[in-house]
Amino acid sequence: MTLNYFCLLYRFDLELENWGVDINKLKETPISRSFVGWTEDWEKEKWKVDGAVNKELFANKYKDMRFVLPDTGHMYYIQEEDVIYRRRYGWVIYIQCNVPGVEEDEVTIFLAVTLIQQTDQAAGIQVLHPEPGSQRDKLWDPDDPDGED
Repeated sequence: MTLNYFCLLYRFDLELENWGVDINKLKETPISRSFVGWTEDWEKEKWKVDGAVNKELFANKYKDMRFVLPDTGHMYYIQEEDVIYRRRYGWVIYIQCNVPGVEEDEVTIFLAVTLIQQTDQAAGIQVLHPEPGSQRDKLWDPDDPDGED
């Protein structure tokens, strides 16, 4: 029965190719989520504003992402509950590492977005990159909201 199934699948692939369908594209993991790899305008407006809606916005953007922290060289993971509002600091992310003995750490959303765009993500997550040299390509500094030097 397995051989019959394989032959049927093989013939199906051949038939699709006759119609101009790229079979290899069909075998790739579908994109289930896109991550915007720069600080978005809404983040610039809401990074210092507490509230349930803002928590949901930041958590939805950053949950399930991962990155390597240059200080340690370890891979860190972001879970939905790790996006926290801290008075006087705004929205920050407590990052988790699965290396024994490595404690959780805290990063700003501005650093996290930059590190995420430099790290391969799980299958199905597409990271959108800013145009090189554009204003979006720069690390946004909340102390210089206009991004001027």
